Amino acid sequence: MKLSPKKPKLINHPVLTSHQYSRYHDDDDFDRGEEFLILGLGFGIWGIYWAVIHFLDKFTFNFIPWWIEPFTAFPLIGLVALIEVFGKNPLYWWPLFWGTKIKIREEDDPIKHTLDIEEITKRMGGPLNIHVVNWETLKFRRKKDITKYLLFKL
Repeated sequence: MKLSPKKPKLINHPVLTSHQYSRYHDDDDFDRGEEFLILGLGFGIWGIYWAVIHFLDKFTFNFIPWWIEPFTAFPLIGLVALIEVFGKNPLYWWPLFWGTKIKIREEDDPIKHTLDIEEITKRMGGPLNIHVVNWETLKFRRKKDITKYLLFKL
C-alpha cells in the first residue's frame, strides 16, 4: 500500500488550518493600545511623585539617595491596597495580622454552610474582632471572643 504524496486539506478544522481559513477569530474584540495608555499614566504619576519627593528631599535634609526616592511610593501603594481590601479603619486590620487562628471544630457548624461572610462577621462582633481567613479558619483579635465562640456558638 502506497501513501499518497498529497497533503490532506482540512479547511473546516479550527485548530489545524491556518488563520485565513479559520472561522474562529478570538482576538477580534481585543483592543490594542489601551494597556500602554494605562502604563504610561501610571509611570507618569510615579514620575511626578518622584519629582516631588526629590525636591522636598533636596531642599530639606538631602538624606535619601536619588535612586531610592521612587521606591518610597511602595508603602503608600501597599497602604492603599490594604484600605481597599479591609476598610479605612486600621483597627480592622488587627485580626488579619496579629489575630489568633482557630479551625471551625464541627462539620455541622452553620458557619461552614453559610456563604455570607458579612453575616458571619456581624454575628461575631464585626471586622474589629474577627477575620474570616477561609471557609474553615477564623482569626480572632481577643481570646475572650474565641471562648465565646467555642462555648456558645454565637
